[in-house]
Amino acid sequence: MDDQCFLLLEKRLKHISFVIHSMDDELQILLQLNNITNNILQFMKQTHNDVIEVKTKIDNLNNDYFEKHCEEIVRDWFSEHSEFLSEERTLNTIEELVNRKNMIEKSIRSLCVHEWVRDYIDVSPEKSERVCYCIKCETTQR
Repeated sequence: MDDQCFLLLEKRLKHISFVIHSMDDELQILLQLNNITNNILQFMKQTHNDVIEVKTKIDNLNNDYFEKHCEEIVRDWFSEHSEFLSEERTLNTIEELVNRKNMIEKSIRSLCVHEWVRDYIDVSPEKSERVCYCIKCETTQR
């Protein structure tokens, strides 16, 4: 995992350690870890897309504004955040996080004393689908 992602994860883990001390249930801790992992995954995917979009816009400009006025700033920024330009690095980091998320979710399913609820969700304006899920951990039943 690259340094930028490590720093982000380290900040989140410090927050987690504070929260864990105030939590008394292992399942709640795992649910929160799962939520944090989801947030990090969303952040990474969105940031990667945003950085690529900005880089493309700069490359496609029909003027030399960035070269004349802020070449050093842009060059330094992209070199410091190159991990978001590398699709392979981003995908590898995302894959690591997804694997951890799967392990967390497996632990959640094993710890939870499920309370199953049958409900309907709208899949389109005209169609609903029946689902069964646990109200505690949100695991779906097949």
